[in-house]
Amino acid sequence: MASVDQFSGVSSSGHLFSTSVMANVTKDLMDGAQITPYVGVGLGLQDVGGVVNGFSGDQWKPAYQLEAGLRKDLSPQLSLFAEYRFSQSEATKLSDATDIAQQHFSNHLLTIGLSYHLGQD
Repeated sequence: MASVDQFSGVSSSGHLFSTSVMANVTKDLMDGAQITPYVGVGLGLQDVGGVVNGFSGDQWKPAYQLEAGLRKDLSPQLSLFAEYRFSQSEATKLSDATDIAQQHFSNHLLTIGLSYHLGQD
């Protein structure tokens, strides 16, 4: 959830949120390298909504994401990774008692972490 303090250059109050369900495909670009670069794409649904200046609502909308990262295998089961993801969904409608607004949503995410690979020896 993200707080909103400005909306189209006007002082505002409220919050926006999103929840995604995606199916992803990734491709290693250099198998067997010390540090493996990879890219990926995903398709799915994103529940986008919030409350801003009295406008509220949320809807599940089609969405996509793109990702790129680097992975360093520390052992057959453990990897260190750094990854960038961009996701975007269709606009969702927010409404109050008299008007309807459309909210476009996109997200940039930078992640650094460890992954454990199940079932590998």
